[in-house]
Amino acid sequence: MIPMFSAKSLVDVMDVLNYEQKNLSVWFRVNKLSFNMSKTNYMIFKHTNDNIDHKIIINRVCVEKVHVTTCLAVKVDEHYKLG
Repeated sequence: MIPMFSAKSLVDVMDVLNYEQKNLSVWFRVNKLSFNMSKTNYMIFKHTNDNIDHKIIINRVCVEKVHVTTCLAVKVDEHYKLG
């Protein structure tokens, strides 16, 4: 699952993300499922080289922030470059 959020500011994105993460956590628990935290990470897409440092926590575990990830055999980085 790849949830994507956009907003006018990073603070707004983080608010939406935290709200949705709580809903997902409840849904996972009700359906007797769990996050595979070793495969769970996040990326903030950006146009500049700004160092944006925010933490996402799921079930009291800090989610790893990555700068490059692979989805369906395509590498994507935080500056929208495909590899």
